[in-house]
Amino acid sequence: MSLKTGVPVDRFSPALTDFSSVSDHNTQYFNYVELPDFSVKEFNITFNHGHGLIFKRFNPDNIMHVFHDDLLPIFVTLKELSLLSNPSTFIIVADSKPPGLFSELYENFLNSKLLFIHSLSKDQLHCFENTYVGLNKASVWYQYGFREPQGPLQKSLVGPIIISFRNYFIKQFSLISRQKENYASILVRKHNRKILNADKIVEAISGTSGYETHTLSLDGSSVLDVIQEILRSRVIVAMHGSLLVLSLFLEPYSVVVELFPFGVHPDISTPYKTLCKFSELKLFYRAWQNSFKFNSFPHPEYPPEWGGILHLPTEEQKEIESSVVKPFLCCDNPVWLYRIYQDTVVDIHSFVTLLQNVLEEKDNYFISEKYRNTYRLYPGEISSGCCYVSDETLTLKWEQPWNLRFLDIVQIEYEVWLQNVERDDVQAFLMKTNKFVFPVKSAKETYYAWIRCYADGLIGPFLSNPIICSNESNCSSIS
Repeated sequence: MSLKTGVPVDRFSPALTDFSSVSDHNTQYFNYVELPDFSVKEFNITFNHGHGLIFKRFNPDNIMHVFHDDLLPIFVTLKELSLLSNPSTFIIVADSKPPGLFSELYENFLNSKLLFIHSLSKDQLHCFENTYVGLNKASVWYQYGFREPQGPLQKSLVGPIIISFRNYFIKQFSLISRQKENYASILVRKHNRKILNADKIVEAISGTSGYETHTLSLDGSSVLDVIQEILRSRVIVAMHGSLLVLSLFLEPYSVVVELFPFGVHPDISTPYKTLCKFSELKLFYRAWQNSFKFNSFPHPEYPPEWGGILHLPTEEQKEIESSVVKPFLCCDNPVWLYRIYQDTVVDIHSFVTLLQNVLEEKDNYFISEKYRNTYRLYPGEISSGCCYVSDETLTLKWEQPWNLRFLDIVQIEYEVWLQNVERDDVQAFLMKTNKFVFPVKSAKETYYAWIRCYADGLIGPFLSNPIICSNESNCSSIS
């Protein structure tokens, strides 16, 4: 049985729904073809039991798209449907692309077998017992600039979704969260967008932070190996690129430094800055930009998709060589490609200054948050309060709250309120000692006194009843 609900009047304008998490992209539209019920007699039918989620991968060879556009939305969708832990749930891939470089992430995301529609026999009609089409977009935080220059999407709940996804992924792929290690990683590319002095960056990170520092690359490691190393890291540094999406696996209070080539302002492309700024992740982000053209090494000889420009007219080549990147529409802007695929020598002095600043910010934040989140004990009432008026002088003395001797207190102060019993106004004083002397006009005047303790800024209670200050007080021990 097929059910249709919420279907628009015109499902061809332009389509019924999106097949992926990327909104309104003409390669991702989904629609269906209708047949009358008697037509099933014309087909050999294969039945697939269970709960299927059918969608199209957007770009399965780019790790940013794998996580941002596919895996996170799959996670959100199946959680919404209460099917994430259901053993009969399976994923159906509707695109015709090959499995791709990161196929293991799709294949092992659930405990059931991944199904590719293009691998099904075309001699049969394949029927699914229960199938959901498309992906929930709640986790998508960035748009790629198809209709306006790329930029962040205003989403408020992405941070908690990422944390939940991260926990699920670590468990599902049997990864190990970071133990107490001082470890930093620099993510490098070996074929383009290279950091030409990566060895100096390793030395700079190690010397500045004291962390053991290593280079990571997908050229020599699997993506799961790289994720495992990122789980160990407190700092990651990388040239702008898709590997930075793996920042979502960093533990709280980690640092991300994103490097940008000459001519590419960090505000032009901010998917990883946007990711790191979700407050729930507690990541500390900095962008470094190459300001020196002589430290930039473009490759006009590369293929066009890697920033090559030799196929263009000479005048256009010269214009590109003297240009910087401005906001653009996806996806083949030659200035963007020429600049972003440059190799770079990173200026060590400016890099170290930036790294020192962000590490200091992280340490200060960690200390202050730890202090805020630690339950702090309040001082009790002062004790043995005693007050006497003589020779036109009021003398007030007391002992500190009895619980202070059990508390780790740095600064103790006392607030004294004083009121003449014949007047309504109250005078307030802040004292650093437990003795207070106040001039009065006559020894015959009577006052009320209230005292409370400040212990490292935490304010204790006043006494339930005021202390009476008069010349009839029996407080003879005051000296």
